[in-house]
Amino acid sequence: MAIDNDVAGKLVGLMEFVGKSIEALGQQVEILSKTVARLAAHGGDEDRVMRESEVAHKVGLSASTVRNRCTVGHPSFDPDFPQPQCLGSGKTRNAVGWRWSRIRDWIDTRPTAYLNRQVNKRPHASSRAQKSPYSGGEWRA
Repeated sequence: MAIDNDVAGKLVGLMEFVGKSIEALGQQVEILSKTVARLAAHGGDEDRVMRESEVAHKVGLSASTVRNRCTVGHPSFDPDFPQPQCLGSGKTRNAVGWRWSRIRDWIDTRPTAYLNRQVNKRPHASSRAQKSPYSGGEWRA
């Protein structure tokens, strides 16, 4: 039984499409498994709301830097940094908070930092000789 070239071409195209779909599905499963693992590790509080001081602690920045990263027009503005959500319902709406899931996703997008030996080339303070102003200019270790 001979297969027509046109039918064979369609079958090849269909097989490529199925292969790409399976690959995309595998990526989605990987993302979902990471999310489930993260939810299990954090006790299900993945989408809780954090206030500014807690966000600053989690990302390792000061509270003012967190505010500056969210302020459009500021030199430290980061369009990728999650924006806070209004929590208050009054006229001023001063209370704001960030969802932990969005902060966590932002942290995951940060590049890996590689520290080289030049970062800490200075000798330790105890091994440096220092000139004491109180000992008549003598060197002490």
